[in-house]
Amino acid sequence: MKFFKILSHFIWQKCRQINWLSCLFLYNETRHQEKTNNFYKDVPNEKFLVSLFSLLFLLGCVAGIAACNPSAPVPEEKHNVNFYDGETLVSTFRTGGNEVIPLPEPTAPDHFRPDGWFLDAGTWEQPFTEKDYSQKKLTEDLDVYAKWAQTEFQVTFEENGGSDVADGWFGKIDTEPATDRQGYIFGGWFASSDLSGARITFPYALSDSVVLYAKWTEQPRLLAIDGFSIDGTTASANISYTAQTDIIDISDCVTVSEGASWEVYADESCQNQLDESALPLNFGTNRFCLKVNAAGQSAVYTLIAEKSDGYDLTVYENGKPSASVHANKGDSFARPLPSIYTEAENFRFDGEYFADEDMTIPFTDFTADANKTVYLKVWYVGFEYSSFIFTIQGAKKSSLDIVYAKVPSNIDGTPLYYMSSSVQNDTNFKKNLREVVVEEGIRTIENSAFYNCDYLEKVTLPDGIMLAGGVFSNCPKLSQVICDGAIRSFSTNFSNTALYNNEENRENGALYIGNYLADFNENKITSPSFKVKDGTVSVSGYAFSYKEDAPVKVTSVDFGNTVKYIGAYAFSNAQSITSFVGMDAVESIGKNAFLNTGFYKNTGNWTGKLLYLNNWLIASDAFTGALSLRDGTVGISDSVFLGNTAVTSVDFGNALRYIGKSSFSMEYSSASALTSVVFPASLCSIDEEAFYQQTKLTSVKFNEGLLFIGDSAFQGCNAAGDIVIPASVKAIQRDALSVSANGRLFLANALHNIRADKEWNGWGSIKTPYYEYSDSEKDGCWHYADGTPVLW
Repeated sequence: MKFFKILSHFIWQKCRQINWLSCLFLYNETRHQEKTNNFYKDVPNEKFLVSLFSLLFLLGCVAGIAACNPSAPVPEEKHNVNFYDGETLVSTFRTGGNEVIPLPEPTAPDHFRPDGWFLDAGTWEQPFTEKDYSQKKLTEDLDVYAKWAQTEFQVTFEENGGSDVADGWFGKIDTEPATDRQGYIFGGWFASSDLSGARITFPYALSDSVVLYAKWTEQPRLLAIDGFSIDGTTASANISYTAQTDIIDISDCVTVSEGASWEVYADESCQNQLDESALPLNFGTNRFCLKVNAAGQSAVYTLIAEKSDGYDLTVYENGKPSASVHANKGDSFARPLPSIYTEAENFRFDGEYFADEDMTIPFTDFTADANKTVYLKVWYVGFEYSSFIFTIQGAKKSSLDIVYAKVPSNIDGTPLYYMSSSVQNDTNFKKNLREVVVEEGIRTIENSAFYNCDYLEKVTLPDGIMLAGGVFSNCPKLSQVICDGAIRSFSTNFSNTALYNNEENRENGALYIGNYLADFNENKITSPSFKVKDGTVSVSGYAFSYKEDAPVKVTSVDFGNTVKYIGAYAFSNAQSITSFVGMDAVESIGKNAFLNTGFYKNTGNWTGKLLYLNNWLIASDAFTGALSLRDGTVGISDSVFLGNTAVTSVDFGNALRYIGKSSFSMEYSSASALTSVVFPASLCSIDEEAFYQQTKLTSVKFNEGLLFIGDSAFQGCNAAGDIVIPASVKAIQRDALSVSANGRLFLANALHNIRADKEWNGWGSIKTPYYEYSDSEKDGCWHYADGTPVLW
């Protein structure tokens, strides 16, 4: 065998020196010569040797060919890439390199997330990626290890005597966990058991497991006071002092909690401090306030001392003392009536008695068992008005030091709907104004009506009020606005008020007054993704019409599915905003609310000449011809087709719920094109002046489901024939409906079941006749005959 190996090697080496054809030729020549010389004649088994030599020759040739051909394939050397999760082998990939190595995705353990693959477990300084060997060979086996990044850490709460807080795993704790302990004041959470260091602030991001300790401070307490019995926060004298006792001394009688101090005051706000050794006593019930202080906290106790021989009721009217009513102990004080306003026609007393100076707590106990003080609120109602346009025009002169004004919705039997901006000129009235209550029924307050009321502190508004703009601006003390429903507005109305200047009323640049988004400061934006505060119902007109050079630009707006009203030009020119969502609750969108926003300017959002936002039609661009709303459209914004004389017909679809203000309104005497409209059963509301002056409209058909017809919605539609008002209608506003000279209005419900304004069917002497429905024959009523309304 050794011989054959040597021989084979020799032939291979020769073939490397010469080409294989030369080798073959040499072999044949040698073989021929050998046969000629009878080389094999004495060699046994010649045939075997010839075959063996031939085989070795061929093997050498193959080796030579391989050596002479550099492109011949060489067997690939492969190695294992072993992927480990800790000590567990996850998978193996066999490769020789020069290729992308797929990385497995093992399941992350609880509270962790994948953080890559590494070659050095424990130190994690040599990352391994799928492309590490995409362009080089792998020459040996590799072990690769999964690294995990911890995303949640164990938090243990040590309540230190407080109520339980659940321990758990957290990546971030958004709000401060609540715990309470009777008799103590919670002082926050700390990371050290000795409560040293800074108090933890929330949101609190975790980077390691931690124990949080609650800090408590004992509440300052009144423990005892000689001669008095303590019941909760009230300490009452055990005796009734005689008429001869003018002062009492408690300087050595009071015991308070450890480390606490105390003082005595004459008032609940603890501003008027008294000498504890000489507390003055008057007839009846004397009340003092004992304030206990400890560690920056305080507790106020009421001290009550009775002095016999009857009691007095001190009476204030609009903050000014007016009278004193006396009664024997056990009797009742006579209910006082206003004195200085009783005869004045410009004022009205609604029987409001209050127990506090701010007139927020009702006074109900007139029993003469103590000296008492009562505050009467008398309303100023001295407004001038127009009975023709149902508008408050101004305020009558008043020389009072303090004025509480109530804006009435009815004067001398005339309903009032609007408050004119001319009120702003009544400076004598406004300079002493402290509070304004606008009664239900007033729909609009015009521009700047209460502008520059230096002392105005509180305003109460009815649901759905429309504030035209600047109504309460520059009222620096205005800190309270009450509205049980929604405030709508054309533009900002509260600039330079205490509400406007209070940063606690702002979130992400937006100013909130109750559920009303009143204004927006582009320089205070903190996030480009803007979401209204939870519960927001309305957004002011012009609220987001902000500067494009703001440090942070809003790019998207989420209405939270709670906003009902979006004011005119609310987002106009906010070109960075391209997305609006959360509009499921929207019932009204003002004129050009989204004009020139990023969404508006994106031509890809337009359908021909129409622009839809979610399920609202918000704009049109010189639309002509027959209008057919897109499937699912629920609303039409204000003024979309205002003055458009080229809309020839409208298919409202079967989902429309809201038709906005002046949406199809015509300019006076314009040549309208609409001749008939049929509203779907889905429609709930037709806002004011929606079809104003559509003079060619001959047929108007409502369906059951309609709830509201706004002011002047069909005023000037003097060609319209008979109209049936569905039984579902709940409100019809002033001058809402007008028809042709021969037209009639048929009510499917009784008029007294509808909140219908005076002159709802026309004004002055131009009234459209109306009739109520009756199943049985009844004069003056109507019924259906073959689907047509017919009088009995």
